[in-house]
Amino acid sequence: MTTMTIDSVKMMRGLRAELSSEMEHMTARERLRYIQDKAVSIPLGRMLAEQGGEAAQQANAADRLPAGH
Repeated sequence: MTTMTIDSVKMMRGLRAELSSEMEHMTARERLRYIQDKAVSIPLGRMLAEQGGEAAQQANAADRLPAGH
């Protein structure tokens, strides 16, 4: 069996540097959109986005008054 060692701190720093470089000249709104687009490009991100949308709909429905009130 082969074992693999992952330096998670080094990986995180590399990813952070890459994202910072890619978003360097973006506005805050562009950065938010970029991050959202990146997130939903992977299966876990899509699943969380769908669940988040469902949770928001449920919260909105709970905040509404019943008809006639």
